[in-house]
Amino acid sequence: MSKVLGLCPKCSHPFYESRKQNYCELCGNTLPPEVLSQRNNVSNEKQNSSGQKFNLINRYKEAYRVGGFLDGLGKLVKIIGVILGVLLFLPGLALISNLRANEFFVMVLYTVTCFFIGGLVFLIGIVISAFGQILKSNLDIAVHGSPFLTDEEKLGIISS
Repeated sequence: MSKVLGLCPKCSHPFYESRKQNYCELCGNTLPPEVLSQRNNVSNEKQNSSGQKFNLINRYKEAYRVGGFLDGLGKLVKIIGVILGVLLFLPGLALISNLRANEFFVMVLYTVTCFFIGGLVFLIGIVISAFGQILKSNLDIAVHGSPFLTDEEKLGIISS
C-alpha cells in the first residue's frame, strides 16, 4: 500500500501518496497545501530514482557488452594464433624433402619458432578472453548484490 501523507482535516480519512485527486474521496474536502507539496515531492523523488535506475541498468548492460566483446576478441586472437602458426610452418614443410643431414637442425629450429609464434599469439588471446570473462563474472556479482534492482531487472541484465 502507498504511504500515508496526511489526514483529511474534515473527516480524518487518510491521503495516500498514490492518489491523483486533490480532494478527499469521502467528504470532497480539498487537500491541505502541506499534503499537496509533500505529494509533489514524493513524485519528483520517484521520477529521479527511476531515472537513476535506468542509468544503472544501462551501465550494467554496457559493461556486459564490453565483457562479451573482450571475450569474443580473445577467441578471435586465439584462432589467428593457430592459423598463423600453421601458415608459418607450411613453407618449411615443403622444404623437408630437400633436406640434407646438416640442415635437419635448422628445420627443427624453424618448426619450433613457427609454433612458438603461433602459441604466443594464442596465449595473448587466452589473456584477452580471460579479461572479458573476469569482467562478466564481476558484473554478475555486482548485479546480483545490487539492492536497487528487482529480481526481474537483475535477470534481464544478466541474460542480455
